Amino acid sequence: MLTGLEELRTSGWRIGVATNGATDIQQAKLRATGIFDRVDAVCISEETGARKPGVAMFQEAVRRCGGAHDGVGMWVVGDDPVNDMAGAREAGFLTVWIDRGRSWPEELPPTRPSGTGCPCRDRSAGRDRSSRESRMSRAGITVGMLHPGRMGAAVADQLRRSGTTVLWSPHGRSHATAARAAAAALEPVDDLSVLLARADVVLSLCPPAAAEDVARQIADHGFAGKIFIEANAIAPQRVRRIAHMLPKVTVVDATVIGSPPVGGKRPKLYASGPSAALDRLAGLFATTDVQVCPLGEEIGKASSLKLAYTSYQKASRVLAAVAYGLADANGVADELLDIARQRTGSYLAETEYIPKTAARAWRWGPEMEEAAELLAEAGLPDDLMRATASVLSRWDRARDADLSISDALDQLRGDAAPAVSPER
Repeated sequence: MLTGLEELRTSGWRIGVATNGATDIQQAKLRATGIFDRVDAVCISEETGARKPGVAMFQEAVRRCGGAHDGVGMWVVGDDPVNDMAGAREAGFLTVWIDRGRSWPEELPPTRPSGTGCPCRDRSAGRDRSSRESRMSRAGITVGMLHPGRMGAAVADQLRRSGTTVLWSPHGRSHATAARAAAAALEPVDDLSVLLARADVVLSLCPPAAAEDVARQIADHGFAGKIFIEANAIAPQRVRRIAHMLPKVTVVDATVIGSPPVGGKRPKLYASGPSAALDRLAGLFATTDVQVCPLGEEIGKASSLKLAYTSYQKASRVLAAVAYGLADANGVADELLDIARQRTGSYLAETEYIPKTAARAWRWGPEMEEAAELLAEAGLPDDLMRATASVLSRWDRARDADLSISDALDQLRGDAAPAVSPER
């Protein structure tokens, strides 16, 4: 490869690298492989402020290579159908896809137009045709959302904005859920049977305790030949049980890590399952702020990752709340915060998160129990996670409530009046 790069540059080609990731890590990789010194420009998402598949990233690479972005003589070579190929086509480039033995995602425009032998889009068709075909492909898919909570509604809104039809069933749901669905412009249907009949893909994002009940309802109605994305914070063995309940359904084990995709936030959707389903999932979210990260075909990988992460992140939030409560009870809260602020990114300094932890405890507690089960299965101590779940249970009355820090600490000590939670 290095010889090829040198020969291309000797022949007059200008070569740039466009990659997503942290600047120091990506630069180290490029230097280690010898690529860094054999290209004219390097664009890394962290330092450019742009990311593939966004058009701005490819335009910046052209600018740094000293070219004019007129679409003439510009090629992108890559192995990611979405970040590399779809993004480059949207920017007006010709493309060469390194398939690594994979099939092209059905949701994306074909790698070679009908009647040509070129492994790229029809040059004369231009960017408008590529964008139109991509939108038409997404428009042909219907997704059912179970259920539009805070994360689910935001993810559904991303899909809907990208041209995907997203359904939800108001049956048995609260006014608060209906308001979120309306804000995301989701299409209501009469009941679950209608949703399952119309949807090609169902995405389940609900509290962990309800995950298997939701799967049983789907099994009762039938969803054969379609895709079910199990994206709840549950243990791998529960995901496998769900897959067993749905033998004629393609089940994808998935998890969303990060904040809801609003205000420019870009959570990651890690997924494991059949490769064709993962490719379809990547195409579905190609132009959204949700980044799909495939983990291979083994069911259980995504759910294991979720619980490994949540066991640290949420237990740390609880520990920070308890530590602050201890300092506050002994009159040294300000001093604790002074110490915490000397450490970059310390949860101890983020006291505004204590009421959020209390309001979400009803969801976090079951996740900690799930993490404890996974730890025990791995032969690791589960005491810490069970203790964290026990602490979270002290906030059972704070479900989605709007509390102050002092209110949250009072409930943690067990000496507060019941909180008033908004309707769900």
